[in-house]
Parts: sequence; C-alpha cells; structure tokens
Amino acid sequence: MVEQMDVAAAARGVQTVDESLAKDALAQALKRFDKGGDQFYDQISALHKSVRGSVPDAALYWLCRMLDGGADPLYIGRRLVRMAVEDVGLADPRALRVALDACETYERLGSPEGELALAEAALYMAIAPKSNAVYAAYSSARALIRDDKSRPVPMHLRNAPRPTFPRACRSPAFTILRSAGWRRRSKPGLRSCASSMSRRGARNSVSGSRIAARDCRRARGAAAARPVSSRAECRPGLRRSV
Repeated sequence: MVEQMDVAAAARGVQTVDESLAKDALAQALKRFDKGGDQFYDQISALHKSVRGSVPDAALYWLCRMLDGGADPLYIGRRLVRMAVEDVGLADPRALRVALDACETYERLGSPEGELALAEAALYMAIAPKSNAVYAAYSSARALIRDDKSRPVPMHLRNAPRPTFPRACRSPAFTILRSAGWRRRSKPGLRSCASSMSRRGARNSVSGSRIAARDCRRARGAAAARPVSSRAECRPGLRRSV
C-alpha cells in the first residue's frame, strides 16, 4: 500500500498524499513498476532468483508482473539469455538456444503473441538443471589475468610457419598431414591413427603387388616349360580338342 502511494505521488509530482490521491491510486490499481527505479531492479532480481532457485511458478509470476508493469520484453529476453549462460550453463546447453529463440520470436511476433515465447523460456530455465561452472571458471581466469604479469607464449605452443623454426620447439602434440589436414595425436611421439592406417594400407598394397608380380613370373616360366599342346589348356576361351 505504501509503495503504491509513493508511485502515485511520484507520477503526479506531489510531495504529500491526500485523500483524493489515495482514492485515485486504489481505484486505478496503479502498477508497482517504475522503469529505472528500485522496484525495477527488485523485480528483475526476483525473476532471476526464482529461476536460479528452480521455482517455475514464481518465475512466471514475476515475468508477468514486469510485462504488465510496462517493462521492455526484449530487456527481459536479454536477462533470460544471461540466466541461460550464468545459471544453467553446461548443465543444459540447450537453454541458451531456447532463450535466443524466445528473443527472436518476440522480435518476429511482437506483443502479445511473442510474450508467450518469453514465458516458455523462463519456465524452461526454472526447471532446467543448474551449473555455474563456466561463470566461476571465467571469473577466476579473468582475475588471474588481471593480477598476474604478462607471460610469453611457451615455445611448443607458438606458431611455426617457417622451416627455419627449431624442430625441438615445435609442438609434439600436433602433426600436419597433407591429405587429412590437422590431426591430434593421442600421445607425444606416436603417430596418429589416420596416418598409421594410411601408411599401413600403402605398405600392404605394395607388398600385394609384389607378390602378384612374383606369382605371374612363376606362372609364365612354368607355362614356357610345358609342351605346346598343354599350353592351350591354360589359355582362356580355348579347349583341348579330343
């Protein structure tokens, strides 16, 4: 009641609340929402904490309160995107796509049809599993970089586009295959599976060709040693005359 009187007095630009102002405020049921004021951030905080606490009914209530009070639906959509990244995170990566789709849907449909997509996204965030691992890791990394000195890139992680770059400084974890592009080795010093399989297959094909050539030479020598009459039996398409 007191908050409602304060909002009504601020809207009229008066310092005192008289009987007429109180009656008008109660009759018109003025909304408890002031853009940019304390109630604005209180309701945003309530929506965020309801989603974070996995309370879908409360999340939907505060979402409707903000929409009914005149909040920008796209601002609420941006807050939902933030919730998907900060609160849901890797526990359900699909939440980010749901929040982005809700914003795009509202941009396409507008009010009031597009507001249903925002409500769906808010409910999805509320019932989704939560994980702030990305947010915590990112914050720790930024704090480390802010407080730490500037460190050079290690030699084995640097770019080596020139053949004069020392081979000992090149990364042992990566190898370049001309036909297959970049492939990662399972352990330093071991060939990649694709490389070893391709080379093994090449060796097998070469050895198979050599064996076939050897057998062919042996067959020709044996055929030359047999009589002419018996050679015709081995020729394709010829039969021995009886």
